[in-house]
Amino acid sequence: MGKFYQKILDFFSANPARYNLIHIVLLFGLPYVRVARMIGARAGDKVLDLGCGPAQILSRLDEGVQYLGVDENPAHIEFAKKKYSQRKARFVSSNVFDIDLEKEGPFDKVLMLGFMHHLPDEALDRILEYLSHHVKGQLITFDPVRTAYHPISNLLCSLDKGNQVRNAEQYRAFLSNHFNISESVVFPARSLAEMFAVSVCEPKEP
Repeated sequence: MGKFYQKILDFFSANPARYNLIHIVLLFGLPYVRVARMIGARAGDKVLDLGCGPAQILSRLDEGVQYLGVDENPAHIEFAKKKYSQRKARFVSSNVFDIDLEKEGPFDKVLMLGFMHHLPDEALDRILEYLSHHVKGQLITFDPVRTAYHPISNLLCSLDKGNQVRNAEQYRAFLSNHFNISESVVFPARSLAEMFAVSVCEPKEP
């Protein structure tokens, strides 16, 4: 059963169209309207989206932003390139550590949407420490979250391909090691089936 379910997860996550479809079926789409408001990107802002996938958030951002999407899945990157060919956007299939952030930045907004719950503790702390030296504006994170009051959401978290879904306090603990958290909220998907945590962070004073 475990191997069979893993094949199902791989089937949906590998292909961008299927990846988008599963979110529409289960959640009525990711709650990116609210997330975009929290991001608050304006025309002219430079936006870095780490683990961008098929770049679903870009359609919710101001058309004047300068967007760089990074993901290790080349199929997602090619999908995004075609979908957003008319936008001020670049897409790179790469590991975050292979991107020259000094050359590409500085960025007004750095996004990690649906990213942290794929990383074990050591890898997450390493990336946040690395980003703390390069984020000049805000870091915004968005991930499914475990709660004490929503068993269906917790079940979906257990079934997620990202096997490091944490509760809100655990996410905030990692973030606060390297950033100041200016806003942190938990809210449901439009279908109410799953809960998500969003945090807006700023660099700590040197």
